[in-house]
Amino acid sequence: MSAPSPPRHPTVPARLPLRRAGFVAVACILAAALEVGRGPEALGWGMLAALAMMALSPLLARLGLRPESLSTGAVLGALVPLPLHLLPGATLVGALLVQALLHGRGSGRLGPRFDLIRRQTLISPLSADRLWRGLVPGASHPDDHFSGRMIDFDRDRDDLDTIYLRMDAGEHRHIDMTATILEQEALRRCRYVIEQNSAEMTVDLEIRPSGAEHHRIDCRIARRGLTLGQALDGWFGGGDLDFALGRNLHGLQPDAASGRMELGAPRFGLGQHQGHRASA
Repeated sequence: MSAPSPPRHPTVPARLPLRRAGFVAVACILAAALEVGRGPEALGWGMLAALAMMALSPLLARLGLRPESLSTGAVLGALVPLPLHLLPGATLVGALLVQALLHGRGSGRLGPRFDLIRRQTLISPLSADRLWRGLVPGASHPDDHFSGRMIDFDRDRDDLDTIYLRMDAGEHRHIDMTATILEQEALRRCRYVIEQNSAEMTVDLEIRPSGAEHHRIDCRIARRGLTLGQALDGWFGGGDLDFALGRNLHGLQPDAASGRMELGAPRFGLGQHQGHRASA
């Protein structure tokens, strides 16, 4: 079973990543205060820089930089006693250093590991059958998956609950993942694990009627063994909920006042993370 290209779905506007924007704003204001001193001037320059970084985030992504790395680089640059005209260069050097430490090739070999748990409730006018086919890996054709990123999947011949996924990563790249169905009750609930490299993600889904024409989707996602950079990506609004729920896609809207995220205490150790397939 295969699809030649990632499916296209109508989308609704994505919500502003408030945690990421807040971090960038605080870092930029701090950098401005270090350069020009405390006061309204630092607040103004800091907010202006933060808005510019968030607006340029698509361009920064193409350059391999995240806005939080650039804003942290601005703080590092401001801490160095250099003339003001050298601040942009110092900021870039600091940003590249932060990016390498958090997201470089060696970032997962040493350092602490974190667990990140996210809960979300969504409301949809779609039928339980359509939601099941869109939310559960391997339940339907790849085009039906709500993430909009599934290219292909294959079931293990010896274990039909093990599914090998190929996901679109953009720029003509793909990511291979393994999904293992732990529990399921068709059209009502499913629990599965997604594994990629040394990290894993356990997803619990429950679909229930909500009124006469809608359904409620309760989702709990537990990501285990994350590096600091991966944990920050998830905390700032990473793509795990988008992958599991396609929450920015047509037909799924976040329920008002729902949503919760927990960051586990760091664990230190060497070597690759050992999975917790049966726990979440």
